[in-house]
Amino acid sequence: MVITELASVLHEGYLDEIRDAAAELSPGCAGPGRLVAPHAGPAVLPQAAATVLLGPLFRDPAGLS
Repeated sequence: MVITELASVLHEGYLDEIRDAAAELSPGCAGPGRLVAPHAGPAVLPQAAATVLLGPLFRDPAGLS
C-alpha cells in the first residue's frame, strides 16, 4: 500500500505511526512494513491518490457490474 498522506513524507516517524495503527486496527494487515510512502516525494501524492480513486472506474467503466 502506498500512503498518500503528505505528512508521511514530510515528518519523520509519521509513517511508523500509520504502520502501528494499521497493524493494531486491521486484522488483514499481516505486514505493516509493506505500507510505504512514495519515494519520489510529495509531488507524486495527488497522482497516487487519484490512482486509488479511479481504480473502480477503470475496472468497470460502463458500471455494469
